[in-house]
Amino acid sequence: MSKNSYTYGSGAFGEWIQDEYGLPAYRYTLDQTTDNRALAPCNPLWRNPRDHFHQIGNDRVLALASNYGYVQLRQDEGAPKLLNDFYPPDGQYGGGIGYLADTDCFLSTYYDGNNPDFERTFGIGYYRKRVSNHKYHIDQIIFAPYGDAPLLISQVNVTNNTPNEVALRWIEYWGCQHHQLSYRAFMQAYFFGIAMKQSIGKTASRRRDFSKRFKSSFSTQLDGRALLNKQVFLGRSIADKALWMLMQALMATVFRNLTGGAVSMHEQAEFDDLAPPALFLAALDQLPHAFTCDPVSFFGSGHAAEPEHVLKPLNNTLAPRHGQGGMLLEQHFSLRSGESQNWYCAFGYLPQNRSLKEIVDDYSGKKEMLFEESMSQWKGDGISFHFPDKDWVAREVTWHNYYLHSNLTYDSYFDEHSQQQNGIYQYAFGFNAALRDLCQFALPHTLLSPSMAKELIRSILKQMHSDGSFPYGICGNGMTVPAPFIPSDLHLWMLWAVSEYILSTKDRDFLQEELPFYPLYDSPKSSQSVIDRLILGYRYLVNTIGFGPHGLLRLSNGDWNDNIVVGHVPDKFHRQVIQNAESIFNASMAVYVLEKFIGALTFAKMPDLAEEVNTIIKAQKEAVQKQWNERWFKRAWLSDSYGWVGEDRLWLEPQPWTIIGEIADTDQRTELLKAIDGLLRKPSPIGAMLLNKPLGKIFNKEGVFANGGVWAAMNGLLIWAMAKEQQESAWEEWEKNSLACHAEVYPDIWYGIWSGPDCYNSILSSFPGHTMFNEELILKEKTSPEEKRQPGNHLDLNMTDLPVMNMNCHAWPLYSLIKLVGIKFSPDGISITPALTHSQFEFSSPLAGIIKDSDGYHGWYAPVGGEIQTVRLQLQADEIFSTLYINGKQQDMSGSRTGKIVFQGTPRQGKLSWDLLF
Repeated sequence: MSKNSYTYGSGAFGEWIQDEYGLPAYRYTLDQTTDNRALAPCNPLWRNPRDHFHQIGNDRVLALASNYGYVQLRQDEGAPKLLNDFYPPDGQYGGGIGYLADTDCFLSTYYDGNNPDFERTFGIGYYRKRVSNHKYHIDQIIFAPYGDAPLLISQVNVTNNTPNEVALRWIEYWGCQHHQLSYRAFMQAYFFGIAMKQSIGKTASRRRDFSKRFKSSFSTQLDGRALLNKQVFLGRSIADKALWMLMQALMATVFRNLTGGAVSMHEQAEFDDLAPPALFLAALDQLPHAFTCDPVSFFGSGHAAEPEHVLKPLNNTLAPRHGQGGMLLEQHFSLRSGESQNWYCAFGYLPQNRSLKEIVDDYSGKKEMLFEESMSQWKGDGISFHFPDKDWVAREVTWHNYYLHSNLTYDSYFDEHSQQQNGIYQYAFGFNAALRDLCQFALPHTLLSPSMAKELIRSILKQMHSDGSFPYGICGNGMTVPAPFIPSDLHLWMLWAVSEYILSTKDRDFLQEELPFYPLYDSPKSSQSVIDRLILGYRYLVNTIGFGPHGLLRLSNGDWNDNIVVGHVPDKFHRQVIQNAESIFNASMAVYVLEKFIGALTFAKMPDLAEEVNTIIKAQKEAVQKQWNERWFKRAWLSDSYGWVGEDRLWLEPQPWTIIGEIADTDQRTELLKAIDGLLRKPSPIGAMLLNKPLGKIFNKEGVFANGGVWAAMNGLLIWAMAKEQQESAWEEWEKNSLACHAEVYPDIWYGIWSGPDCYNSILSSFPGHTMFNEELILKEKTSPEEKRQPGNHLDLNMTDLPVMNMNCHAWPLYSLIKLVGIKFSPDGISITPALTHSQFEFSSPLAGIIKDSDGYHGWYAPVGGEIQTVRLQLQADEIFSTLYINGKQQDMSGSRTGKIVFQGTPRQGKLSWDLLF
């Protein structure tokens, strides 16, 4: 293996390594406490500007692992929340911090920059901290067990490096003051902030005030083996209730002026979890020798790095002195010189219908092998990709696969696993929006994990109302997000995601599965089959969203781009635009999506409706064709007053769809790709820009966000389009959009190395390579009052407040790679047309795979059921084949031996495999 190839894209904060399990990991080496490269331009009300996070998770929980050494566990049943806040003023330090003490000194796994022998590794499913002093060595691994586990495991190994036998104490700390990611608190801070000119960062303070409205109690469980924390809601404060009533009235007025519609908030749903689950900290081996639920008695006037009373035994109290308390367990043991000992504990929550004893017994019985088993499962997980000469590509694909998979949580309202866009949208705003993003994540999940993709599809369809409409997004526990956006594109994404799942898996039974409508608590409850739900969504698209005066699908006040009207058009003109505007993005996307929908209808044996859909496709093609301006397609039509958007500047969004949907003719494709190359791609070192010339007045500054930023979602579509026309350029664009490329071009920006936001600032920005932030944070220049009131600039809300774990930057490289490999599904099988010109490659997933080596091509397809499948391979014209094996049996090749190869086969034991040899 080439070391340089594997470490490519490490940036200035550490180095990519391959861990002992053969998986990629990032060894974080920067001392963020002194090195100013660690400083990010963010609002300190949200987080420490030197705090950098890695994600550890499984199918149910995820956690934020900090470069300071602490870990925060997130749980979504009831409402998304961090179960253990990090907020030193309240004496809360997250969790996963350990202290090894003898009679006169201690060693901590909290990083404060004072110990040069402190190693931090961000791994797949884990966070590893190795720390030493002149006496002892600690190796602590905090990991989320692979699967549906509602907990984190802390596995600790302690070694005595002194010449003498020593008596030691290990103390492990986990906080239990929750921090609910409340959209209600965000709205209060937003509207109150506008009125009082306060920072929107006060959202965090409001959330913490809310957490103190819970009474916390502790008990010992399992004969002293575990601590259990329960919290009871005491009700909202009078001031909070009054502000909420005022805010609702103000919000209703603002939204009505913007959209002409009322705010819909269902009383049965909740913005927050008023009955959070019980938390536990449990020893998985020996009984603890001591405990405390009063962190003050341990930390005293000290802090996480230096607790005042760390050398004293814990006091075995269940009553915290003040606040919500925390949980600490203490273990005593002796070590001879050179001897080591392991210790295991679990921190988590109790889901409904699961007992603490059941959980602890389950994980205690396999504690020694649990981490190794989890790593083995991650190693065989999902999508992988290999080139012989580019190890960093395989590393990055495996890493994206992990981040997308481990970002799953469980939504108790919809009773399905779910995936959120995250980033600041969840952690700062507090909402899961928009529905289009969940659809985008379901696309690669179809190959990564078909069973999980089906759960995501169910979650999408359960959000549909009985009239076929969708909410913009969901927050809290099944609550519709009150927002000024009425997007017109959600049904297109839904039709695409569901049709793709049906065609790829051939899951015929799923078509007839009955699903309830949103809101799920309506009485009498109604339900509808998946295929009927698809048709209902299609009817809503063509009859309610409908078409405008130029025959194009309407825009409403936004399509994929939420800011094309909001923040671009003055508020007083919104109603006029909503009534008339048309979207070329929607129209061109519809051509491809409705073709996929026809495929699903064909598979469902509904040809009559397919004919009707085909008429719509033809009309949209013709309508889009008319908006060609000799170099590119226009973007949108707003109204008679505003006219066309995209006549004088190139907007990327609709252009890939005109190639993917075969709307543009040969000459147009050539000219369009030339314009994209020259104006959007080549000037940018990290992927195509959204605009070639930023707008003077829009939601954001030049080169930032919707005003010319670099977007993973749109560039994923561009890579796909280019794969059909310019194969080598398509792969070049995939590389330019990689994390590795961003880290090479901008090595001193911490985000963009192992995770990132959904949008980077482009070269048109004053701060390229960053993501959106209030430039006052760096320039120290006051923003003008006019700029301050703009939603993207005011009140210190920055994408940099949590610039990682946005799933678009992980999902789209996987999905665009699938398109580069050339995998496409049809009603009767699968086709593969590789856009990769490399002599060898290997793409593997649970659903389908293809390997190209010196012998030929080898592939497989694992649909549901045992129906005969047609395989269509469109390979290089100069490749001549001699032999075909299907399921290991040689087949007659009296037909074509070059170019297009077509054959049929039946899956055996769930898989149809083939070998096509030179």
